[in-house]
Amino acid sequence: MVGAGLVFSWGGGAWGVEWTSLLTYLPQDPVLDGTVDYREQLNLALAENVCVLIPGSLNAEKPHIYGATTGVQIPAGHTLRSEANAVLKRLPSKGQLVHIGKSSRVVGVTVDGNKYGHWPEFRELGKSDSAFLLRGRCVVESCVAYDVPGIAFQCYSDHNLIRDCTARNCGYIDLRFNADYYQGKWDRWSGDGFYVRGHHNVVINCEAHDCFRWAFTTCHDNAGLATYINCRGYAHNWKPYGFIDIEGCDGGGTTMVNCVGTFGSIAISTSDTKTYGCEASQIHVYNADNVEIVGCTTHGGGIGIGGWSSVKNSTVRGGDNPVVIGNTINKYGPTPGISGVSDWSFSVFSSDGKGMVARNVLNEYDGPEGRGPGMKLDSVSSHDNVVHYGTSHVPEGVLSAKPEKTPQLRLRLRERLLQTFAAGVPGMARELGLDRKV
Repeated sequence: MVGAGLVFSWGGGAWGVEWTSLLTYLPQDPVLDGTVDYREQLNLALAENVCVLIPGSLNAEKPHIYGATTGVQIPAGHTLRSEANAVLKRLPSKGQLVHIGKSSRVVGVTVDGNKYGHWPEFRELGKSDSAFLLRGRCVVESCVAYDVPGIAFQCYSDHNLIRDCTARNCGYIDLRFNADYYQGKWDRWSGDGFYVRGHHNVVINCEAHDCFRWAFTTCHDNAGLATYINCRGYAHNWKPYGFIDIEGCDGGGTTMVNCVGTFGSIAISTSDTKTYGCEASQIHVYNADNVEIVGCTTHGGGIGIGGWSSVKNSTVRGGDNPVVIGNTINKYGPTPGISGVSDWSFSVFSSDGKGMVARNVLNEYDGPEGRGPGMKLDSVSSHDNVVHYGTSHVPEGVLSAKPEKTPQLRLRLRERLLQTFAAGVPGMARELGLDRKV
């Protein structure tokens, strides 16, 4: 625990270092209810000390809340650690809250993104208004970021490790559009749980809850060769766009192991991507070579590696040399498994006539709503793939694709809708020619 001393030693274990308490840089009897901006004091403490600790309270019901505007800087090689019952609360501001310098470490820090406190003064916050920004070779562990306007954990750098961290309620769509779902036209105001650009980054044992766009994503240029292990995605209050997106990386494929997010899809458009033992609503691959999908399970949708798409009225390229072995596809309805990629529930289209599809089981829907389209394999070696038909393949414990809102967020959305309607009443009255007070 932290006493009145300026510097203390954290004995035992791997730490064995002296820590400087943030309290030594704050005024006597500091205001710890999250209303005072202590960014300058926090930055000074971090600049002058290699190891800084944020003290917590003795009461979990009344944590110490340290207010700060964006731009908290952790210098290269320094460490910021937080005790339990301490919160770093973002005061209204634009940008990233915590900048983590190269080879720095952050442990146990909880960030309240305070997105509801930003509205309506800050109307245009978006994805880049994140909680944590990693600069490279960083270690971030046991951290939590919630109510974030944009992305929770964001990096454009290499060799970072993010472990045992949690992202909750990321994105500004609920405030900006009074909505509880994602649309592409609102993308700039959305938020991801873990946005991992750069190379050779590892995300392990992390969770993402109610992130408007993707729970986890590695995408586009200057990105690739990431690893996700034992990561989980959930949808409690919003309907996110998807679970994991490995999209168009120019730096090589990503590996996913034992990742579970039954509410949304795993989307792959990067060659050399590998997916082992994962679960998602559906898994779709397009224009990606040497993809491996092994021992995975879908809940509701299908697996599609290219095929004919009636939605696009065209053939979607699968990729060269796909390897699809030992997967279980559970369909909950008669429609195609991935409407934008394939007209079938399970399809693998090899672009070069090579690859292996073996020992996959399609539990296809066949019931009152119709019969599912089944399996289609093209230009690929196949062995022991089977289709079972039935009316229901929803196992116990699988999260519903339609989230049930908590009472608090249900009330918050209702209030936002009423506020928006009230603001438009004067204009409607003028258009209707009403001259009395409405």
